[in-house]
Amino acid sequence: VLKVFWVYQCIFNKSRFKLCVFMLFSSTNPICILQNHRGNAPSKNKIYAFFCFRACVICDYSHVCVFYFVIMQCLFVCLIDAINENIALFLKVSCYFQMTHENKIYDIPNNVTQQKGKSNPRKMIKIWAEKEMRNYKRIYEANIPCPRPIMVKSNILLMQFLGKDGWPSPRLRDVTLPPKRQREAYIQCLRIMRHMFHRCKLVHGDLSEYNLLWHDNRVYVIDVSQSVEHDHPSALDFLRADCRNVNDFFRKNGDLPVMSTRQLFEFVTDVSIGVEEWEEDEALDRIMESVEETTMRLSSVSGVDRSKEEQKEMVNDSVFMNSFIPRSLNQ
Repeated sequence: VLKVFWVYQCIFNKSRFKLCVFMLFSSTNPICILQNHRGNAPSKNKIYAFFCFRACVICDYSHVCVFYFVIMQCLFVCLIDAINENIALFLKVSCYFQMTHENKIYDIPNNVTQQKGKSNPRKMIKIWAEKEMRNYKRIYEANIPCPRPIMVKSNILLMQFLGKDGWPSPRLRDVTLPPKRQREAYIQCLRIMRHMFHRCKLVHGDLSEYNLLWHDNRVYVIDVSQSVEHDHPSALDFLRADCRNVNDFFRKNGDLPVMSTRQLFEFVTDVSIGVEEWEEDEALDRIMESVEETTMRLSSVSGVDRSKEEQKEMVNDSVFMNSFIPRSLNQ
């Protein structure tokens, strides 16, 4: 409790207010905010809580006080649990700052800068946070690897911290994996996409190496605020883009043979594949064997013929990405 109150006083000290805002709004790395009464960071074996700021909503200095008071309340609640388990606090709202001629800070929320009407951005941000909390719950309850959601309050989303010794687990793009691990990570990504679609009835909508974490030799999915229901009008378009992003990353990151975008899309949406794990394994093995045979065949042909085959595959993927996907029998 003393540690929390000390940080609270430090944040609202007028002489250090701007410095604290600069420090707290750093988006590069998580910052440990629980410090002792001397201002020293806790030892690595006593990391109580970490948080990352994607951004915040600040209209004026009075709102800053309210905003940080909510953060302190959340951390105070989590201190009991955080002794045995690391907790992470993520804020999921984009925000930009500009100085007016009156030297006041106003916030310009993302995607609402050109919006007309009387809609309240703060209410929208709260709805976004609640939506992401619901999506995380559905994914976590479906046994899909993701951070455990804990609570949401206003625009603050509290979830499990993934990492070791206070250091967050890296994104998939920042990890160098041996070929065997690369194949495992690729298969795990395919399973995540399929399980989200069939178990949770969700499409991620922004799946890429930036929204996948590598933790304990497993791929964890994050950033599901923009995920949509599988019957959304644009769900299949989003899924098609997710398939392309995942394939592009693993294709350029090593010599791993990957499916075509169409093959991956059909694997994710195929209802004929059973829900049992062994049925998925059989389907995956069958598809990957076909992909590996195609790769071996291309590697054995001459350079000119190989370039023609690769160009043909690129054209097929491009055609599929721009094809219309019917969503009902009436289309």
